Amino acid sequence: MKKLLEHCKYLDQILQVKQECQLKDKVEQESQLKDNTNCNDPCVKCLQNTFYLDIEGLAKYDCVKKLARYVLTYGPLYVSEIYSFLKETKIIEKINKDIINILSLGSGFGPDNIAIEKYLEGIKPKKFSNYIGLDIEKNWRYITQNNSSPIIYDIFKKKNLKGYDILFLNKIVSSIVKNKQYGELKLSIQRILDDLPYDAYVVFNDINLEELKRDDFHNFLTNTYGLKQLDQFYFDGYCSAGFKKLELDREFLDNLKQDYPCKDNVNKTIIFLYQKRE
Repeated sequence: MKKLLEHCKYLDQILQVKQECQLKDKVEQESQLKDNTNCNDPCVKCLQNTFYLDIEGLAKYDCVKKLARYVLTYGPLYVSEIYSFLKETKIIEKINKDIINILSLGSGFGPDNIAIEKYLEGIKPKKFSNYIGLDIEKNWRYITQNNSSPIIYDIFKKKNLKGYDILFLNKIVSSIVKNKQYGELKLSIQRILDDLPYDAYVVFNDINLEELKRDDFHNFLTNTYGLKQLDQFYFDGYCSAGFKKLELDREFLDNLKQDYPCKDNVNKTIIFLYQKRE
């Protein structure tokens, strides 16, 4: 993780802000910015408004500097969330295989891969992962180092994705919703779920906001497709009956916070765990 952050820090320092990445004056004039109207850093504005605003195009990650700043700001936090989830659920240990096949859709810089490798270091008997990350954004190749190098692939195109033990859906639903492709996403996910073997786990990890289709996508996976829900977790924000609160791995975050300006407070994140049953 430190090598990845150091690389992103270097990229952030040498790359200039693209003029076309500046937010439109209209957005600021209409006071749509959230908690950053006095911020003079366009990269901070861009990242925060990617999260908060429903403005077409803002959810794209087609700028290398933006990707580097994204990893520096949120990377350690996202890794910590998935690591905490793995510790709580122990799904790795429940898979009766020495080599576990893992597919990540919208993998980005591979926070799930980093968390999995960190988790595998501490369990016995020894297990290994065969991790494949898929992401449509080509610029991630300039970011990833020794962790996942995403395979550039459009999930809306048909492809055989059989044989995986765990499917991670990390922040892909909220991004697709913002880019107005939610209906296409559900069709593609259904195709991918058809390819999964029985007993495979599905992890839906995203922003804890109903307007970003949290509940609708959960209902699609359970009621429409028929996955068995095993558990549901949250770190902050919405919490209904049955949700379990997860705590972040503070030691991991605190060690990185000393050298990198990463966010270290809890996010509005939910994680649902499902299994494909016969």
